[in-house]
Amino acid sequence: LQKDIKTGHSSHVAILDVRPRLLDALTALGDRVDAARFPLPLPGADRARRSRGELLAQLDDYLVPRLRGPEAPLL
Repeated sequence: LQKDIKTGHSSHVAILDVRPRLLDALTALGDRVDAARFPLPLPGADRARRSRGELLAQLDDYLVPRLRGPEAPLL
């Protein structure tokens, strides 16, 4: 039961644990990003490779571990 600060009325709040579904989605995203390759020497390919690495690092180093252990400290 939670009290609404503005009205003073009590209301029921449902808390859903979406972590398993979000973890699955982020894992699938990471797999797809990891599979992306930019082998041709085209304009923007270097930046795409860097962005790919940065995204994978964020997923692997921060987002996925935080979802697996929400009590873990933020880095």
